[in-house]
Amino acid sequence: MTVQQLQLPHIPGYNFGIGVDRLSGAPRNLVVQQKQGGPIGAGGGRQSFEVSRVTSTHDLQEKLGIDVEASLGCASFGAGISARFSFSESTHVESSSLFMAITATVHLADLSIDDCVLTPEAAKLIDRPDIFASRYGDLFARSCSRGGLFVGMMHVETSNETVATKIEASLKGSYGFFSAEASTNFSKAIHDYNANAYCRIYTEGGPALTINDPSNPLELLTNANAWMKAMHEDPDHNAVPYEWSMAPLVIAEGPLPLNEADRQRAQDVLLMCARERATLLDQLNRLSWIHGHADSFDWSGAASQQDIITAVSATEKDLQVIADCASEAINQPSAAQFPSVFATSHGTTYPSAIIPSPLPKSLPVVNVPDLSSSTSRETCINQLTLVGLIPSFDSRVTDPGAPSPDFKVINQEPPAGTPVNHGTTVMIRCLEPMQLAPGFQDKLSRFGIIGT
Repeated sequence: MTVQQLQLPHIPGYNFGIGVDRLSGAPRNLVVQQKQGGPIGAGGGRQSFEVSRVTSTHDLQEKLGIDVEASLGCASFGAGISARFSFSESTHVESSSLFMAITATVHLADLSIDDCVLTPEAAKLIDRPDIFASRYGDLFARSCSRGGLFVGMMHVETSNETVATKIEASLKGSYGFFSAEASTNFSKAIHDYNANAYCRIYTEGGPALTINDPSNPLELLTNANAWMKAMHEDPDHNAVPYEWSMAPLVIAEGPLPLNEADRQRAQDVLLMCARERATLLDQLNRLSWIHGHADSFDWSGAASQQDIITAVSATEKDLQVIADCASEAINQPSAAQFPSVFATSHGTTYPSAIIPSPLPKSLPVVNVPDLSSSTSRETCINQLTLVGLIPSFDSRVTDPGAPSPDFKVINQEPPAGTPVNHGTTVMIRCLEPMQLAPGFQDKLSRFGIIGT
């Protein structure tokens, strides 16, 4: 009977020969002799760069190098939870907006323990598998991938999947290596579609980076350039261990794990919980987005806003059930139960969230008309209401006796041609003649206040 190998992101405490608990990923004591030594040397490197759209938590996890199948759920639960997973969770990916990931990796030569031999202290406990497991776990850190990982996330808030897709299309062709074209296209797309951008960075290895203006996506490219340059010029200084291969201790002649059937079942439960968690996070992010941007949706014939709020609460409850279920599988493998059975045994249900149907649809996107030649308020109002937009005026009054007292549009916001949601308010800044009550203008003229 063998134990499956795991691929886990680096966490403090991992080093060559360190024992690891398969279910939690937690480091134990040194169990295999460290003939390779610490992660040093930087030969044989390769690098990659990619700009791509992210539409789900699973997509982002892939960009971050979190493979739920390869880690068997340990990267989503377990020892301290992977920092990568925490970054993924806090990004709140959902499909209405555009999420672009700029991913760069540097992978130097892997280092590994070739001759796997137990330490003398561990070898003394081969006949005591219960004590051995508590001290050393059932895996050990055998192979280390060194280099670094850069993930820059750009969230372009559009409130509409159609606009998000249009912005993505406008960026096609600029996905090459950090070109001037990429910078220009990013900037132009954000401006043309009147979108808001928010940027975040996650790194392992490389120099310290900062984003001074989170709304400026060009800072992602600047930081990515700086990171790649530093990794290329000084890999020995900037590279770090960022992923480990955990091998079963039986290959170093360690004892077979106790109660392997229980641990395998617990592993299956943990893996299912990791998959379910990603799905539930996508569901929660979608529902929360609809609730937080209610004005961007058409609610006619759809579920109510209260239905959405109820579903948000129920999804959060399901996430808690998943977390508790995974925790029990890690801490008490013999008691591991799949989520629905676990929930029933704890006096609740899983899943409890019912997605409202039908969900509201995003309001249609229209282009703001050009109001520059409008000759009256009425003309502006007619042009805007015809396409489903709401007019708002900021006017300066001209003297009726002035040479050109006619109505005139100075500017408009958003500008003409900007794609916006149906129901968006358009601000019109204009000049228009003073409106006087009947007979009042004659009185002002009589006293010489205005011309006739």
